[in-house]
Amino acid sequence: HGLALALEYFTTAETQNRMLEILQFKLDILWSMLDAMTMAYELKRPPYHTVTDKAAWHTTRLV
Repeated sequence: HGLALALEYFTTAETQNRMLEILQFKLDILWSMLDAMTMAYELKRPPYHTVTDKAAWHTTRLV
């Protein structure tokens, strides 16, 4: 069903490329969600577990 809809609405190479970009974006989000859930529930490391309230940008002198 999804393929038939895609072929009906995305009829040019340009629109098909855009459709593939949208699909890739969706997959990136889903993989990110899976990674976060795996870290939280399988590895017992909640997302952002290394984030602190301390500013880290000034701890190293550049000059």
